[in-house]
This record gives sequence, structure tokens and C-alpha cells, in this order.
Amino acid sequence: MGTNFPNEVLENIFKHMDARSFMLNKKVCIRWKEIISKMEQMGNVWLDFCLLEIPKWILIDISKLYHDLVETSKGDIFYHMLSKMGWIFWKEIFKEYVRASHVKQDLYVMTNVKYNPDFGQVTALAFNDLVLYSGFENGGVCLWKNLDTCQKSTKVIDLVYSPVQAIYCNPKGSMTSQLQGVSKKTETLMVVYKDKVKLCRNEDKKSKDNAALWQWQQEISRKPCENPHEFCSIPGGHLSSFEWYSGGYIHHAEETTKRISVCDDLLDGNITAAAASKGKIVFGKNSGEVFFITSSSSVTMLDNLGSSVRWLIIKGRTILCLTDDSNIHVSANFATFRKLDAHKAFGCHVECIAWHASILVIGTKYGVIHVYHVPTEESLLKLDLSKSTVIHLNSEHVNAIAIGDDGSRPVVAVATDTVGIMHVIRW
Repeated sequence: MGTNFPNEVLENIFKHMDARSFMLNKKVCIRWKEIISKMEQMGNVWLDFCLLEIPKWILIDISKLYHDLVETSKGDIFYHMLSKMGWIFWKEIFKEYVRASHVKQDLYVMTNVKYNPDFGQVTALAFNDLVLYSGFENGGVCLWKNLDTCQKSTKVIDLVYSPVQAIYCNPKGSMTSQLQGVSKKTETLMVVYKDKVKLCRNEDKKSKDNAALWQWQQEISRKPCENPHEFCSIPGGHLSSFEWYSGGYIHHAEETTKRISVCDDLLDGNITAAAASKGKIVFGKNSGEVFFITSSSSVTMLDNLGSSVRWLIIKGRTILCLTDDSNIHVSANFATFRKLDAHKAFGCHVECIAWHASILVIGTKYGVIHVYHVPTEESLLKLDLSKSTVIHLNSEHVNAIAIGDDGSRPVVAVATDTVGIMHVIRW
């Protein structure tokens, strides 16, 4: 192409390319590289690529920007707010989306991370940006900042001698909040036990040995429940607060705890699993019924799956459900569920599932995990469970799974019944 060809015409051509072609053209020549680099730094090309090419539920998972992304369309006030986060942020979001496809390959590296066996088994895992949180059988919680060298920080909480059922990280108390311009580097956790919820936060203070100091915000009693998945965190809330469902009530916690919405008496006492999305909470019952309740407290029946609901995950309008008969069910747009016969595919009991962005991981008995890439809603609905990356761990059971990204590769953390070891897998 001639050197006299105007830069403005080239810019207009590049604007109409997809992200992959856009980046490949950057390697054609020095002139094209300079033009594309200028477009990146002076415009919103990577924000546009993210909004156009990444399904919204995946984009929300990666960016942790729930409300702005749900409401946004190009040119409106939400789009303007998102553009303020900078082109590097959106380019990294897109790169993480592309990297997730690496889990389709069998080339992975597994690291065994050792911890004090006196803590017992790991019973809960959660990723928040580049940090992994692990909850233990003795009730303790630790965070891990450098898994490759097995370096862990100070314990987040003291022992309560009750197994941790779940850990939730408030996305607004993370690296994302800093990119949004929130100056307060408060990291907030919700740690769930059988009969209580503990809320704690890191106020960015350091101890004498330069370790982070964690302070309890509050401890709140909850209705005891044998099934930990009856509890769920609700998206939203402020920087250092949570909303959650437990025991038939929706709770909100800041300085005090208030019951702000009461579910129908018919639902209370039979709930075995729950999950939340914006404005809706989906429930599963021991009878196999699945239904959702909106902010107006109206209850809608979705389906009866014929077996007790053990696990629910909701992203946008797509629901993933695990039942006691080891079948996995998928519903799109709150419609009737499609069954994926996991017991037939795996030949053993399914123990846990995790779904983050476009990565789905299923853990089964005998310490086996199956990893899938589900980049679209359609790929999830038509998922062939026999086509996965299969990883065998030297254990009998899979206790917990967490999915994240370390800035260069997808990461899956797995806890089994083997005491003293966690497994971290990267592609």
C-alpha cells in the first residue's frame, strides 16, 4: 500500500475489523503499528471489542463490573463511565477472554501447594483477582499471593472450630475498584459457616512484619443448614457490604443487619440450593423443583428435575444445576432445563461444579476433574460432557474448585480430601 495513502482512511478500515484481525495488522509494518497503537491509546477500540465480541455474562465475570455492563449501550452514560477505566484495562479483559480457550488443550502444569495439615481438609476456595482464599475444616481462612513459590500471607481469621462452607469476595473491594477510581483499598470477605456469617475487611494496614492486618466488620448468626449451597451472596451492595440469602430471608449488612425481604413460607425449610443474579434469586428444593423469586417477592416455578437440587449457578439468564442423581441441567432465559447425563458420561458421582467466565469445571468422585470451554450460551446448552480435558488427582473426593486467571494463563484451584495439599492447574 502506498505511503501517500491517508492515515485517516486506514483508521476507518481498522475500526471495522474484529479484535484478532486488528492485532494481526499491527504486525504488518511499522506504519500500521503506529496507527493502531495510536487508535488504542486515544480511543475506545478495546472497550468496543469487549462489548461486541464477548458475551455479556462472561464480560461481567471477568471485569466484575456488574451494573454498568448490564445497562450499557454505546454512547450512553454507562459507556462513558466504562471508557474512563482506560484502554489497557479493556485490552487485558479481552486477552483473558481469549486465554480461556487454552483449557481445551491437554498441555497444563499442576503445582501442589502445601499447607499445615493441622488445619484439616480444604473445604472452600475463592479467587479474587490474583489472590486465592482457602477455607479449612478447622474454620480458618488463609490467602495465597504467590502460589508458585507456596508463599501465603497472614491468616485472614482465627479458628472457630467449624468448617468453612463458602467464601465470597466482594468484587468492589479488589483491584477492579482501584481501576474504577476508588481510592480506598478495602478488601472485603464473607466467610460462611453452618450457623454464622463473618464479614471482614483489610483496611490496607500493615503489621510489624509487613503482613496485612485483617479486622472483623461483624459476625452474624444464620439459620443452621446441612447443605451449604442453601446460602448465596447477592450481586451488588457497597464497597464493604454484602447482601445474601439464607434461611428464607434476604439480608443486607453494613453497620447493622436487616431483613429486607421475606420469602414465601412455602419455600422456607425445603431449600437445598440457591444462586443470585441481578434482581432474581433462583432456588432449588429437595423435591427437585427449581423456581425464582424477584425483588417484588413474586415466585415463578421453572421446572421439576426429579431429584434433590444440590448446586445452582446463575449467570445472566442462564442457570446451571447439579442434582443428587449426578445429572447436570442447563436452562437458558429461565426456560425448561435440558439434562446433561453426567453420571453416564463419567461413570461416577459428581461432587462439585464451578463456572467462571467461559470455563466450566466438574469434579467427580475418585479425584477427577473435567474442564470445558463454554464461550457461548449455545455451547453450554449443547455441551458434550465426554469431550473435556480430564485431570486425575491422587485422591478419593473433590471438595472445592475455584477458577481464575493469573494475568497470563487460566488457573484452576482444586481442593480434595487429601490433607495438607491443594492443587493449582495452569494452561
